[in-house]
Amino acid sequence: MMDATQARPPNPLGSEKNFPPLPSCCCVGPCFYHDISVDIPVENQKTCKIMFYLWQFYVFCLFFNCIAGLAALCVGYDKTFGIAFIYLIFFPGCSFVGWYRPIYKALKSDSSFQYMLFFFVFFAQIVLTVMYAFGISAVGTCGWFNAISFATGEYKSKGSVSALFFISAILFTLLGLFEILLLKRIHDAYRRSGASMQKAQGEFAGSVISSATQQPPAVSASNTVPPAGAGGYAPY
Repeated sequence: MMDATQARPPNPLGSEKNFPPLPSCCCVGPCFYHDISVDIPVENQKTCKIMFYLWQFYVFCLFFNCIAGLAALCVGYDKTFGIAFIYLIFFPGCSFVGWYRPIYKALKSDSSFQYMLFFFVFFAQIVLTVMYAFGISAVGTCGWFNAISFATGEYKSKGSVSALFFISAILFTLLGLFEILLLKRIHDAYRRSGASMQKAQGEFAGSVISSATQQPPAVSASNTVPPAGAGGYAPY
């Protein structure tokens, strides 16, 4: 059995992509390899799992917000459902790629660049969550402003829909609080890892140079065509 103080090795080359766990009959397959117990060092696994749970909670909040918007649409209130549905379609994937994958990679390899990318995107995520919780009509979420407006306006007799609005507002408020608390936890992990802005710049520069120096085989072959007349070749 592996010593709990030792980091697990990274996933082997060629590991099958397993996330999201889509059924085999689906026309598209999983896009990522995701296995916290294999990829992430033991000391970082708890933090990574909490961040994964946070992402799942965010998706649930978007789903519940869409349900509340649909219920409001059924009684004639059409200020939330359209945008809420767009959020539910696009934002789970965007948040997974935008801030969960960077922190997954950062906790996996102590990458300074991935930490910086996470902090940048996750700060925007917190601002967005605060807007969700406020729930003004332009944002399209069933937050506090929309909930109060719905409960005290012409739809005040629709108590069950009002309850959904307030529950959605509470969920987004809790989400924002959790995000702020976990941002501090990730910052502590960042400081313990020895990551820095200078290392992040070095990693970024190294990746750019590495990408620039790699050429496809076809391009390389085209650059090695012998000159006219060489090796018995003669032009027409």
